[in-house]
Amino acid sequence: MDSVWDFFTAYPWVAVVAIVFTYTSVKAVAKAVALTNASKQTELTKREIAAYVAEGSMTPEQAERLIAADSKKKMDFSDC
Repeated sequence: MDSVWDFFTAYPWVAVVAIVFTYTSVKAVAKAVALTNASKQTELTKREIAAYVAEGSMTPEQAERLIAADSKKKMDFSDC
């Protein structure tokens, strides 16, 4: 443990690089998971709407309006 501490005190830039790399990696993975989850939920919603149309409880025009409204309300992960 002392050798690691000695290394980071001798080369503090290595610790900074390690922290920045870890932060960036965790942020990228979190963003990928969020985008995957959002697209999965969108696909499930479209499948449910298609099932309602198939069973006749919704008209295709109503389904089209719902899907169009959903596409306008896309989640924005640009600030992540």
